Amino acid sequence: MTISNNRSADESATLVQKRIAELEKTNKKLRRRNLVLEGINRIFNIVVQDKTEEDLGNECLSVALELTDSQFGFVNLVGDDGLLHDIAISEMGWEQCLMYDKTGHRRPPGSFVVHGLYGNVISSEKSFFTNDPLSHPDSIGVPPGHPLLTSFLGVSLKS
Repeated sequence: MTISNNRSADESATLVQKRIAELEKTNKKLRRRNLVLEGINRIFNIVVQDKTEEDLGNECLSVALELTDSQFGFVNLVGDDGLLHDIAISEMGWEQCLMYDKTGHRRPPGSFVVHGLYGNVISSEKSFFTNDPLSHPDSIGVPPGHPLLTSFLGVSLKS
């Protein structure tokens, strides 16, 4: 028995390549979803162990850095005084930071006010990103010795 197909070899090859590309895209999405779920599980694991706020902040930061493929970041808390207080800062952030006092960073010098890009995220309670943070209208720049910012992602969490 012979089955006839009107498609040429080139057409068939093109269809196979398209299908392979679709499957690769689906696999990439599934891997991404699995990474997100693994991250959520890691964070919940810290919560159910009743760890410290700093432990939770470090795990959240670690997951966020992995999922966004970022080099450095931070988790802060707006205190009752209206100032930002560090919860977690990435190791790469500490290594690249050439600012004046790494050890005293947990105690803001004077007033560490909520302003600039991160201030906008906090006051609007909306997530925000830009791939050109220093040119953004809300940017206040970075202090001397701060690592270069090539992109910015801010997420406001409310308890």
